[in-house]
Amino acid sequence: MALPLLVFTVQFACAQVDRSSDVGDLFIGMPIRAIPNAGYIDLSCVDDASRKLRSWSESSECPLGMDQLRAVRFEFDPATSRDGTSVAGHPVILTALVDDSETLAGLKIDTDPEALGQFDRALGDAPREGVRHRGLILDLRETVGGGTVSGREQAYAFLSRLIERPFLGSRRSIPEYRPDSLGGWLSVPSDTIWPPVRRERIAYTGPVVVLISPRTRGAAEDFVAAFQAGGRGASIGESSAGSTGKTATLTLSSGWKLRVTVSRDAFPDGKEFVPTGIAPQFPVEVRVEDILAGRDAVLDRARAYLTDAARR
Repeated sequence: MALPLLVFTVQFACAQVDRSSDVGDLFIGMPIRAIPNAGYIDLSCVDDASRKLRSWSESSECPLGMDQLRAVRFEFDPATSRDGTSVAGHPVILTALVDDSETLAGLKIDTDPEALGQFDRALGDAPREGVRHRGLILDLRETVGGGTVSGREQAYAFLSRLIERPFLGSRRSIPEYRPDSLGGWLSVPSDTIWPPVRRERIAYTGPVVVLISPRTRGAAEDFVAAFQAGGRGASIGESSAGSTGKTATLTLSSGWKLRVTVSRDAFPDGKEFVPTGIAPQFPVEVRVEDILAGRDAVLDRARAYLTDAARR
């Protein structure tokens, strides 16, 4: 009898959306008064939860944050949204960022805080059942978690459920913002990812495969870097994006805005993966003919890998 195989698609917290990734009728740079009220519900000020808004035009009543933006929490109207307040099939918490000119300056998409709980429920009794399971596949090919502290922490929380010894996370270098700085970089050491306390939960110790693609970025790359460096399992697919999401936006004289990467991210040993990306251990080319035929060559390769591993 074939052993069961666990496949889990992961999203990490706090993705920052650019204009090419519209959410509903929203896109960065649009006047806030141009957003239709239909389709959105439960508008409120993030920094003053008691302040409920009747329409988008009232967003100016929200207090300014430290970033000089007004944060408005909102949800999709279930009457007009088939999947409710979700993005790519994942429940999310949505925040619109509005500047002084009443323009939509940013969108924050935070993974539902229940994501870890969903992961634990998906694993079920697998950690205790050991060899009864063929393995676990984590699909990070569409995971675009932002380069924030919360996103990285959540990525490491997922990884902590899969290890029995401490792992080192990715390293980061950031520019030194000082008047006398001549382009120096400040190195931030790796975080230590600890396995779960045994009395709270048992780590999953079966075989694990991670699927990655050029759309794997942000906190997902922090996860992959630590996963590979610690030798926890195999990575399959295509090289990741090479962008962990730490960016700065510069306003040009023409009014255009330029967003550039402002960090250098690396494996624990110092090997940088920005902007080249993280190469999978087992590359799989995604071909047009496979897509047209409805075949997922990367997932098929992962299944074959775990099947072979179970026979050894």
